[in-house]
Amino acid sequence: MYTILHPTDFSVDSEQAFRMACGIARDQMARMLVQYVIDGDRCSDHDRRGDELLPESRLYQSNLIRFEQLQAQAYNIPISFHIKIGSAIESIVNFALQEACDLIVLAARYHDSLIYEIHSSVSVCVISLAHCPVLCLSQPNEFAPHVVPDQFGWQFQDQD
Repeated sequence: MYTILHPTDFSVDSEQAFRMACGIARDQMARMLVQYVIDGDRCSDHDRRGDELLPESRLYQSNLIRFEQLQAQAYNIPISFHIKIGSAIESIVNFALQEACDLIVLAARYHDSLIYEIHSSVSVCVISLAHCPVLCLSQPNEFAPHVVPDQFGWQFQDQD
């Protein structure tokens, strides 16, 4: 069976990537996994067991409500929700490998600094480290450079 992983941060960009992942899951009759990663500094030791958040914790319950809101948009696709604690990049890549995912669908954000994008973007790191294909959806950004075709290929166009 085909397995799709959608790492989420519950942002608007991530919701759009979620809808894309659901469409692919529906078309491929795939198993759909949604993963949310919490930075280890955001939860106390009594809320966790290793890299798992305990279901009785307040943090788990608040994220469960957010998951239920996503589930309502899932086009009747059965999805399972997983909360991990730790580094987003490491958690996503390891979870995709552990679950033998065939595709990861995630959102990317445009950053004003190319250096920032290259060195610290979760999406860029997941693309380079994942064992499977990664579909990365990027939303238009008013600050992103415009690229237009010309006779020699592509060129940046100044915004007026």
